[in-house]
Formats: sequence, structure tokens, C-alpha cells
Amino acid sequence: MTYAMAVLLIVTLCNVLARGIGEGYAVFVLPITNEFGWNRSEVTSVYGVYMLAHGAMAPFMGWLFDRFGARMTYGFGFSIMGLGFLLASSAEGIWQLYFGVGIGAGIGVAAIGMVTAAGLVSRWFNGKLTLAMGVAYGGLGTGVIALAPLTEILIQAYGWRATYQIMGTILLVICPFILLLPWSKLSAGNPAFYSKPKPVSAREHFGSLLQAFSTIPFWAITIAFFLTAVTIYAVALQSVAYLVENGYSPLTAATAYGIAGALSVVGMIFTAWLCDIFGRKLVLTFSYSFSAIGILCLALIGQTHLGVFLIGYVFFFGITQGSRGPVFTSLVAHHFPNHVAAVYGATTIGLGAGGAFGSWFSGWLLDWTGSYTPAFFVSAAAAMMAMAMFYVIPSLQVRPKSR
Repeated sequence: MTYAMAVLLIVTLCNVLARGIGEGYAVFVLPITNEFGWNRSEVTSVYGVYMLAHGAMAPFMGWLFDRFGARMTYGFGFSIMGLGFLLASSAEGIWQLYFGVGIGAGIGVAAIGMVTAAGLVSRWFNGKLTLAMGVAYGGLGTGVIALAPLTEILIQAYGWRATYQIMGTILLVICPFILLLPWSKLSAGNPAFYSKPKPVSAREHFGSLLQAFSTIPFWAITIAFFLTAVTIYAVALQSVAYLVENGYSPLTAATAYGIAGALSVVGMIFTAWLCDIFGRKLVLTFSYSFSAIGILCLALIGQTHLGVFLIGYVFFFGITQGSRGPVFTSLVAHHFPNHVAAVYGATTIGLGAGGAFGSWFSGWLLDWTGSYTPAFFVSAAAAMMAMAMFYVIPSLQVRPKSR
């Protein structure tokens, strides 16, 4: 196996754990609600803190990667995420969930997720960078299908507290093995187009970010990230509870959530591949439209209770869930080739803010109206706004490299 393929495999597996465990909070929503009696906006606000921490800390994780390398970044991420889940398992109030699941897991995912992956993958792949990013992103969806149903089984068997203890322990056990990998070779990059830069100070790192902040491409990518995150998280976090409340068993609902995550693997890879062939604008038009169709199918489940609409939701929403991520990452690599990890980390502030807003606002709308329909409308509207950006902003329309 070449070092390039080894890197792709490692970062994909880390994404499986990072987002598979992080996104699993949707399965915890009802058990936590039932134990504490909190309203939905309170419970989903924990996920909002998680997304804010993820987005806010991503630029610092980019600096940690640029300054100290992948070994330090992954080691820190696995440790703080594992300790966060152990704290959450003993929660007696919402503040402990904020710190454990929200801040601990949010920072951990920022460290072991796509920020570090983007920095590593961009060193080994050039002409097919979007496709390579799609494969790395595929770990996010694989984690959901692998871990969401398993998490539900553990919760039913042992309770949500013991499940968090198991998850935290697993992450802490994995950490030493991650630290022992030959990171000097895995981080070297392809000498045909990559040369290792000198270590940067915090001032130089954040100076490059300030330069990026003054450009249209940075803000275009960040806002598109925000709108896309609202599209996904205004729906995804509520989907398991919504299906249970409409007559499906918790395991069936968690499995549907997991299958949607599995389809996102296909969507990420094929979207990246199709963008390399047909360009981003055309492919993303279909991608955002499919998201809106999936949201409509989900809304119709509550009106008709027909299984065909559950299938439609799982397919159309699932196959586009996360599929835009590799596109955003490749756009960062195109416009900011010398600071991929740092700038990508900064753009994920949009992802964190959008995810936090979408997850909290959907819960607030449910508490206020007693209906999921307003949240579904917000989600679909955000998808159409994100799609429109690729028609009106030239820096989002650049063609991927074909060589």
C-alpha cells in the first residue's frame, strides 16, 4: 500500500469514529428528554453547543496541525472526546452535557475530523483531489450507519449513561495506537508537487487567516457551508424522534437514520467524481434539489404514514447528506493551496454556526408551534439559497483540476 492510500484509509477511519459517534446524539435525544423532562429546544441546544465548539475550534486545530503535526492533533482529539463522553455519562444537569457532549466532543471532532484530513490528503493528491476528499468524507457517513443502530442497541440494553461510558473508553483506548503510527512518513506528502513548509508560529498562522478573511472566496465558501449545515441539521437531529412519534420503533428510526448516513458515503464519492467531470454548478443543482425532495418526503410521513415516503426521505436526503463537503474542501484547496488545513478550519465556522442554528432553531420551532413542518420549511429554503450561490458567485464556479 502506498503512503497516499494509507493516509486516505487512516483519515477515513478517523472520520468514521469522529462523526459516527458525534452525530449519534440524535439517538440520545429521546432517552435524555424522557429522563430529565426537558423541552426539545433544551435537549437540542446541547448539539448546538457541539456544532459551535466544532466550528469555533476548527481554526485552532488547523494551527495545531500546521505547527505540531497530525500525531499531536489526533492524540489531543481522541483524548478530549473520550473524556467528554465520560463526563456526560455522569450528568445530573444540562451543563455537564454542554461540557461533555457539546464542548468535549465538538473540539474532539474538530481535531480528528476533516480539518486534519484535509491537510493530509491535500499533500498526497492533486489532480483527483475532489474525489480523494470525497472518499475521506465518506467516513462520516460510514460512521453513522455503523454506529447509530449500534448506539440505539446499547442504549436499549444498558441505558444512555453506560453507552457514553463505553464510547468514551473506546476512544481513550484507541488514542495510544494512533500516537504510534509513523506520522513523519505519512505527513511527508507527494514530492512531485508538495514540499514541507517551515513550521509556522501562531502569529504567522493567524496572519494567513486574516489574509483569507479579506477575500470573497473565503466568505462565499463559509456562507455556503452555513446554509448547507442549516439544511442538514434542522432535519437530521430531529429525524429519529420525529419517526418514533409517527409510529416507528426507536430501532427502526435509528436504522433509517443510519441508512441515510450510509447513502451519504455514496453521495459524497459520486458527487466529488461527477464534479470532476461536469463541474460543480450542475452537480450541486441536483444535489440541493434532492435534499429538498428528501425533506418533502419526510414531511409527508407525518401526513400519510406511508412507507414509500420513508424510503424517499432516506434515499434523497441520505444520498446528499454531507455530499457538498468534499466540494467545499476542494474549493479551499484551489483558492488557498498553501494553507489548506488552516483556512478549511476557519470555513468550518460556517458549518458549526449553521449546525448550531439549525439544530436549536428546529427544536425551538417545535416547542413554539407543536409541529415539525416549520423546521422542514427552513431546511428546504436554506438548500435553495445555498444552490443559488453557485449561480451568482464566480469564485464558487471554478472548474476542478482535471490533470
